[in-house]
Amino acid sequence: MLPGAPGELEPDVGLRAAWEAPNWFAEEVVDVDGREELRANDDWSVVSFVEEGDGLPDRLVGELEGRGWALVASGQEGVWTGVKEGGRCSWLALSCTWVGDVLCVVLQVNAPMG
Repeated sequence: MLPGAPGELEPDVGLRAAWEAPNWFAEEVVDVDGREELRANDDWSVVSFVEEGDGLPDRLVGELEGRGWALVASGQEGVWTGVKEGGRCSWLALSCTWVGDVLCVVLQVNAPMG
């Protein structure tokens, strides 16, 4: 496959266990414990997972807002951008897409250095 071809992951992206998440991610973004199909690149600036349940994605948006994020809907269904004062990361992009009964979530954040 050519680099960037559909279905190809970047070399540093892979399945992760929740315990691999850096402390800042769980504290400032979302807790990934119990989330399925967790994937992240090495610096955790791009993270994806799937969820099932009632109240999604509103529940996820509420979780982010509870951690101090001010989210703005993009105008496209299931897509938000966010900013936060203080902490180690200050912006994020959130994309939520339904595939059947499963919500596929992709978060991109400015990962702190070091």
